[in-house]
Amino acid sequence: MEDELQTICLNIGPWRKLFPAGQSELMIARALNNCINEGELVVNGYLINHEALWLVIPANTNDIDRIDAMLQDRIRKNIQLHFGKERQLQYKAKDAINHEKNNKKVDSLFTRNPFINQDLVKLITGKIIELPYYDRHLAKLKAIINRSKFCSAIDYAGVEGPVIVTLIEDEPEDGIIEELCKL
Repeated sequence: MEDELQTICLNIGPWRKLFPAGQSELMIARALNNCINEGELVVNGYLINHEALWLVIPANTNDIDRIDAMLQDRIRKNIQLHFGKERQLQYKAKDAINHEKNNKKVDSLFTRNPFINQDLVKLITGKIIELPYYDRHLAKLKAIINRSKFCSAIDYAGVEGPVIVTLIEDEPEDGIIEELCKL
């Protein structure tokens, strides 16, 4: 099944410092939902934290650059709505991003990096990982997911999660929750 999936990791740029904790993650979740609701994207799993967005999508999704640009466009619009005018965004961005040149606008909201951690892919798509021994790395991944407010593996107790996910049908939907609770 993992061969039928494609993974993307987008590291969130310094623009996240313009907002209080959790606000940039919420903006990313909203942008993902906009793309999903408009039929432009199918998401099989995700994890959003203050550092990055990890996405698991069907392998038949051909254009990663298009997805990246689509998300950036929607988030940029949300940022502009938040601050009102483009000029205000540039002014606040200069204050928040002190390593950039003073007149440079924030061009890219994300930096794309390889996402090759198959354990994380399995966890955020709802698969159970059982090992006959303790794995510190796996325990750390499970703890990260458990603490996350924006993850496809979290049970939102009867309410709709922040991002609409297309489940992978041959796997149990709630198996990951039982596994995470063992920690």
